[in-house]
Amino acid sequence: MIPLRHGQKLPLIKTGRDHLEAATVDLKQVEQWHRRWPDMGLGIVTGAGSGIVVVDVDGPEGEAALARLEKEHGPLPETPVVRTSRGRHIYLGHPGGRIKTTAGVVAPGIDIRGDGGLVAAPPSIHKTGFVYEWDCLFDLSIPFAPMPPWLIERIREKPVEKVASCGETIGEGSRNTTLASLAGSLRRTGLGGEDLVAALMAINAER
Repeated sequence: MIPLRHGQKLPLIKTGRDHLEAATVDLKQVEQWHRRWPDMGLGIVTGAGSGIVVVDVDGPEGEAALARLEKEHGPLPETPVVRTSRGRHIYLGHPGGRIKTTAGVVAPGIDIRGDGGLVAAPPSIHKTGFVYEWDCLFDLSIPFAPMPPWLIERIREKPVEKVASCGETIGEGSRNTTLASLAGSLRRTGLGGEDLVAALMAINAER
């Protein structure tokens, strides 16, 4: 876990090249953060390092898209779920290899929080005032279900975040202009706000 700014998805601490470097499961450290920032949110780091992938289903569009995918491929397995301000976060086990953080690649309204990503976790408060909460319909004692093969294939077959991941290392002196160009390209895919900032941070760390 890492502390998040109140009502936002941005870390309160420096995370370096990877959010996982600053994350902890030490409750004493979390309590220390909470004493320093009483209104902080909690972030859960996703990716191979934490063993977590989150399917972010956003609003009616995302729910409709997920229903179509499940009708075609079968339902997602039973696994812990968090209710969000517009939908839900479905927690799955990371399959290994590289699962990139994407927006709208799997389907409209469905984002994937994989390597280099993070999500706000209960009891964080969204900027709208909504409090993230675990779905009581699921048993939180069960482990995160593995990602279905069809979902892994759908992510890896497509040009996942092609605009973000392709290319060589960003050269010295060109970071600002390159990231600004990438920001425009990502914005045209529908990514915006704090998610766009998080994606650019991940690209900067990777390249």
